[in-house]
Formats: sequence, structure tokens, C-alpha cells
Amino acid sequence: MGYRGDGRHAGWIALYGGLAGGADIILLPEIPFDYEKIAEAVRKRTEDGCLSTMIVVAEGARPKDGNIRARATVSGEYRMGGIAESVADEVAARTDRETRVCVLGHLQRGGAPTTLDRILGTRFASTQSR
Repeated sequence: MGYRGDGRHAGWIALYGGLAGGADIILLPEIPFDYEKIAEAVRKRTEDGCLSTMIVVAEGARPKDGNIRARATVSGEYRMGGIAESVADEVAARTDRETRVCVLGHLQRGGAPTTLDRILGTRFASTQSR
């Protein structure tokens, strides 16, 4: 699968978001990953005293010798999704650590901004402009 520029086939959004957010591991569509290497990294961080490990998973990420996860067919095209849950399940099973999944797209669909959201945005803008 070649570069198409979107998040499905190119991991630049996950990469930039992971770097900006301080992720410890970033899984991209361009580089197939190995579940055991991820588990090793998590175990090593735990041994080093880290209480958590943030893993960012791009929608099109896939394991070595594995396929892209597709959930449903929409308008003749496949719909990706579910790879983050697979990574979380594998990490939990291999490390005996609690895992949680947060899908960025679900957070972004929070509805129309409330009055408090708008005021907070205005306050941030006014403090940043000084």
C-alpha cells in the first residue's frame, strides 16, 4: 500500500500527535510492528520505575505478518478500526498490566461548544496575546 497522505495510510497525524503528547511508543502504518517488542518496552519501562506507558496507534497500523484491521464495508470501501483495542489486549496479556484505550476521534466529537467552552477559549486567547 503506497502513500496516500491521509491518516489511514500515512502515520503523520499519529506521529506528530504522539511526539507533542509525549508518547512512549508510536505505531504507524508505514512500519509494521511486533507485539512482543512493544511488550518488552512496556516491561522495561515498568522495571525502570515508570508507572505508565503511552502508546499512540495510527488507524492503519498493522502487526508484522498481519493485516490492517477492518470493521465494516461502507460504500464499497473498508472501514478501518480496532487496532488500538488489539494492541491494548496484547499488551495486557503479555505484561499483566492494565490497559485503556482512548479514541481521539471520539473525544473530538464532543458536540457543540458550551458557553463555558467559549469563555475558556476567549480567556486563553486573551492571556496568550499579552
